[in-house]
Amino acid sequence: LADALKPRCSDAAAIEEFEECLTKGLPNGAPKGTTMEFETGGGSLGVSVNGKGVGKVGGGKGLKHALAERERLAGRGPRGD
Repeated sequence: LADALKPRCSDAAAIEEFEECLTKGLPNGAPKGTTMEFETGGGSLGVSVNGKGVGKVGGGKGLKHALAERERLAGRGPRGD
């Protein structure tokens, strides 16, 4: 997921922080049935896996927009602001 966002977001530090959140929440990958949620409210991007918060990416405005654009292109509406 992080690799797919790199062309849409120039904030390398935010992408790296996002990757760390995903790795923390998915240490063994994402088996079938895994749910990921992204909270875009406030000044950060919150990451949850299977209903459990695994981290926040601070100052990830570009990352939030890239994620929302990816969701829009996939036919799913973004949540949050």
